[in-house]
Amino acid sequence: MFLMWPFLTAEHAPPVVAAIARHAARVVYLSSAGVRDGVERQADPINQFHAEVERLIEDSGLEWTFVRAGSFAANALGRAESIRTDVVVREPYGAARKAPIHERDVAEVAVRALTADGLVGARPTLTGPESLTLAEQVAVVGEVLGVRMSGRGEGEAVGDGVEGFLDAADQFLAAAGSFPLPELLHGFAGSLVAAGGDPVLGRAAPGGEREFAQQS
Repeated sequence: MFLMWPFLTAEHAPPVVAAIARHAARVVYLSSAGVRDGVERQADPINQFHAEVERLIEDSGLEWTFVRAGSFAANALGRAESIRTDVVVREPYGAARKAPIHERDVAEVAVRALTADGLVGARPTLTGPESLTLAEQVAVVGEVLGVRMSGRGEGEAVGDGVEGFLDAADQFLAAAGSFPLPELLHGFAGSLVAAGGDPVLGRAAPGGEREFAQQS
């Protein structure tokens, strides 16, 4: 079974994992590249619930694989309207780095984990091939589209939509344990790039922002 957890806490995960264990022999869980092993508490609430779900699965008796993915390339689709209307992308903390990975590559690893035995008990970390700031990601999209674009982020004026995002994110983080948003977005997972390419797929590196922009 392939499992994506849809909530921001692991509160309701125990009965779900127990039900999976009654009806399946193996589970592949889509986790986060930011999860750290060997610590009681993760650096932020998102990685905290991922770690808690991982522990429940480990204790369930199921065969398992934790696919720890970084930033998804499809998140860039949220910028489409801004690109169409004013050729400017506005996001908070533009200096934060991400290594976007194409969802197709995540799916390919998940299929291998479900249909073969080589990844049982493994925690592969999946990232795109490049660690990019917002400005660098926007430049890639502009290059593919053949237009000059700009990205506005940290320290610059932001639109109402971004301010609303910041308010909502701050409220969530405060309720979940007072994790500071700038430190979260500048954390190690954003700049992580899997060393030596991708050992699961057996190629230099998974497809990332540039390939996704070209295909979109």
